[in-house]
Amino acid sequence: MTRQQIVDQINALSREITQIERNRGNESAELQRCNGNLQAIKNQRIHEKDVQGKNRQRLDHATWPNRRDISRSKLEQMDAGVKRRKENRDKLQQKLDASSQQRR
Repeated sequence: MTRQQIVDQINALSREITQIERNRGNESAELQRCNGNLQAIKNQRIHEKDVQGKNRQRLDHATWPNRRDISRSKLEQMDAGVKRRKENRDKLQQKLDASSQQRR
């Protein structure tokens, strides 16, 4: 190999290396953009769940009767029903968590 051929080969390899580094930089930027999009989607879903929960609370308050107009026994029944539903919801959530842990 002549000196010129070696120099040409070195230049070609250095161009190839810079091209690979550029591509790696582009891939990194694209990966960061995808991660940002994924995080935005997760945040949107969390926000939607929050909004649903708040709307449900508003609805509960809107339909909840004025407590002064109700007898004590009826109030106790309603409170017991709320407590029972909360306990059932907690039990279901625990079962769901346990089954998701098992799947992993």
